[in-house]
Amino acid sequence: CIVVVNAPSNSIYYGNLVAGPVFREIADKVYSKYFFRFGKPEVKETAEDRPVIAHLPGLGGGYAEDVILVARAMGFEHNRISGAGWIKATRQNDTLHFKAVDVSEGVVPDMTGMALRDALFILENSGWHVRYNGAGRVLRQSPSAGSHLQEGSVVYLELGI
Repeated sequence: CIVVVNAPSNSIYYGNLVAGPVFREIADKVYSKYFFRFGKPEVKETAEDRPVIAHLPGLGGGYAEDVILVARAMGFEHNRISGAGWIKATRQNDTLHFKAVDVSEGVVPDMTGMALRDALFILENSGWHVRYNGAGRVLRQSPSAGSHLQEGSVVYLELGI
């Protein structure tokens, strides 16, 4: 994606201040729609005329509002979840199952399956430093989910596809 701003106003002409915010807004919208990582899921119609997930490619997680919006737009049945800021998604039979990511003070949440951007947001806002290796989604983390850490500690993430 290339963002070009012709004749920016307010005497600001640096790319990070002019085109950067525009690019970020576009990337955020694209990312929020990219819940299903490896293409569109294979869906079959049942006798009840409702879509059933025949094959659901790798699922992730993220900001609850965005994930649920995409699932509804694609017509998938899912469990009801309320009050969760961040969720992870798995397949259970013919429905999506959303589970809240527990973001308790001092307790490391389970970041596996989440995108680096979401994991960084959650962990850094909890007061921890993050070191990561690789690209894609979180495959492993150290310390493990549920561990108690003091503010300023380091959480290591290994990423992959």
